[in-house]
Amino acid sequence: QSNTRPSFELSQNRMLVLDMSRSMYASDIKPNRLAQTRYKALDLLPKWKEGATGLIVYAGDAYSLSPL
Repeated sequence: QSNTRPSFELSQNRMLVLDMSRSMYASDIKPNRLAQTRYKALDLLPKWKEGATGLIVYAGDAYSLSPL
């Protein structure tokens, strides 16, 4: 059995920043921009295995919903 320890730990923190303004309901991207943003976030989150993820949303003013 080895008593070695890693000399460093890789931990990546990240923030998702989402625009929640009315422009996100435009249907130039189907079904709308907000839905496509949600799909992309749901695709990315499982791929990020290490570190913390925070969420900031804004529509004029920014609010931290899930700080790191």
